[in-house]
Amino acid sequence: MDRDSGKVAIVASIAGGMDIEKVAAETPDQIMKMLVDPDIGLQAFQIRRLAFFFGFGDKDKQKQFRALLGGLYKLFWQKDCSMVEVNPLVLTKDGKITCLDAKVSFDDNGLFRHPELEALRDPHEEDPKEIEAGKYGLNYIALDGNIACMVNGAGLAMATMDIIKHFGGNPANFLALADGATEESITQAFNILLKTRDVKGILVNIFGGIMRCDVIAAGVIAAVKKRRAHTSARRKARRHKCRTRQENAFRKRHSSHNGRFARGRRRENRKNRSRTKVNLKFLQK
Repeated sequence: MDRDSGKVAIVASIAGGMDIEKVAAETPDQIMKMLVDPDIGLQAFQIRRLAFFFGFGDKDKQKQFRALLGGLYKLFWQKDCSMVEVNPLVLTKDGKITCLDAKVSFDDNGLFRHPELEALRDPHEEDPKEIEAGKYGLNYIALDGNIACMVNGAGLAMATMDIIKHFGGNPANFLALADGATEESITQAFNILLKTRDVKGILVNIFGGIMRCDVIAAGVIAAVKKRRAHTSARRKARRHKCRTRQENAFRKRHSSHNGRFARGRRRENRKNRSRTKVNLKFLQK
């Protein structure tokens, strides 16, 4: 979707490859952008214009391209897609237009209408932190940096990441809180940031006009208190485990000595009992 116009954007390139930004900067004539009004849908003249851009001039190829592009547009709307990418689109030797590879991204907000798509989800291919964030309605994407950030609003989150990068840091994540975020969701968001490895600092950047700052503060404080309690419990458990290990080692070292001492005492007791029996027999006589 093109946010400026509120229309569906079809971006076509005859250059191929993966670096579309480089193509747009160096050879913009090899890229065409077509905006489709969602109220009237994809029009025939737009399909023909894109077909000629790709060099599909004859009627047979235009017919194939019309069916292909119409199907992709239908898929985009019916399945609530956020993006449908075909790369590469090839023309075979026998004149067939084929989608050789494709990538489809779905809007998470529309998945409740498509249980068949939700059933295809494989959590093993996703970051556990992203799965946990999704349970609380958080927009979270893990990155490879060392400065975590929690921001409200996607635009401000992107700007915050740019600022971190500008001053020599590397953002560890993208985390945008929703407008109606609760104290619980903020606490969970902060807990996710605390679980991230290699993080040396957390930057919280909140725009008060969108979100109440006292709710944010309460969520952060609750997360820190919970973290301290958890850390204290882990330290106690570690000390107890260490103490138990030391006691077991002490018992093991002294078990052989104690065993010899106990056996000696038992022999002495048997001798004493034998003497007592002899003395009793002597007295009876």
